[in-house]
Amino acid sequence: MKKIGIVGGMSPESTLMYYRYLIDLSHKRLEKYEFPEIIIYSVNFRKIVDSMQKDDWKTIERDIQ
Repeated sequence: MKKIGIVGGMSPESTLMYYRYLIDLSHKRLEKYEFPEIIIYSVNFRKIVDSMQKDDWKTIERDIQ
């Protein structure tokens, strides 16, 4: 099975929704005790908001790569 990567939402709560959805799908499609290998990249939204307030889009672009 391949690993999948997802970019988390703008908060842990929204990332949890994505993760839960993928796990629910795996219950329907995979065998018992089999789960997808998932790598989650979560961003620090505070840093993004701070940069947005400064109109500093280059920092946002650099930080999320």
